[in-house]
Amino acid sequence: MAAPGKTAIYPLQILVNYWEVKPQSLSAKLDRLLHQGVTHVSSFVPWQIAENDISHGLTKFLQMLSDRKMSASLILSPEVGVHALYGGLPKDLAKNPEIQARNRDEQPASIVLPPRIFSLPSLHSKELSNRYHAYLAKLDGTIGELGRAQPELLQSLQLVLTGSYFKYYRPASGSQLSAF
Repeated sequence: MAAPGKTAIYPLQILVNYWEVKPQSLSAKLDRLLHQGVTHVSSFVPWQIAENDISHGLTKFLQMLSDRKMSASLILSPEVGVHALYGGLPKDLAKNPEIQARNRDEQPASIVLPPRIFSLPSLHSKELSNRYHAYLAKLDGTIGELGRAQPELLQSLQLVLTGSYFKYYRPASGSQLSAF
């Protein structure tokens, strides 16, 4: 609460999907956010984007933030609601019927969050496990290399690893009985 005659200042944080915006547009958008007082942004790092980041979009995004003295939280887990195709999962994993998770009726365990509807890969799939660990290792390598080559890019960076994606494997009936 602010003292009488003073304006309360609340920190503001915005989600920025850096992979959806061309670098030139992203630069202008970050300038506008900074001008409006936003100094911290969050962004998911979709698995499918990280596996194929030949344009080094993440590095460019971090450079833009550093140039503006902005901080960031990078969310490294796949997230079904991220607005990336298949929730950020690699397409081949999401579309492979041989590794789909099954519900108790042996039907594919599907995610229905319009406009995205797809089946989840099984947590017991060796392919899913290997690829997920490779995704984390690639991000670790990318962040580690940036730390060695351009440590200033990481000074105000927070890495966030959540389990939010994995909650979608719980049956709806079980989720209603126990939230955690």
